[in-house]
Amino acid sequence: MKQLAKNVKVLLGGSSPLAGLTDCSLNLTTAFATSETKEDATPVDEPLRVDWEISISGEFGHETSTNTQAGSLKTSIKQGTKTPITFVVGSLAQYSGQSLITSYSESAAVEGRTTYSATFKGIGKLTKAAVAATNEEE
Repeated sequence: MKQLAKNVKVLLGGSSPLAGLTDCSLNLTTAFATSETKEDATPVDEPLRVDWEISISGEFGHETSTNTQAGSLKTSIKQGTKTPITFVVGSLAQYSGQSLITSYSESAAVEGRTTYSATFKGIGKLTKAAVAATNEEE
């Protein structure tokens, strides 16, 4: 099955997609504990946990009543609000967890579109669930 990037989306609050997304990524990083005893030839790394974050960018002007407007992210970062977030990869899977917005920026080119970007840092476990296929993805 061919997976098209147009079916990748980021939902806030479990069901409301972010408006105007042009790019989104899920980044997973293993955190290690390093220890070394006198008997060890080299330090020993043991995996502790998997840290995760979701990065997005998009364009303003695509807002509707059924999606989350990017401007609301400014309020969330100022208040330090925990945000439920879901990263949907078409019909393959969806990844969900609690996050904090750790960065937010807006950019307005002289002769271009006004864009935004944000990063959501996971503050708990990231869970994976399968999603049902739709005719659009087949």
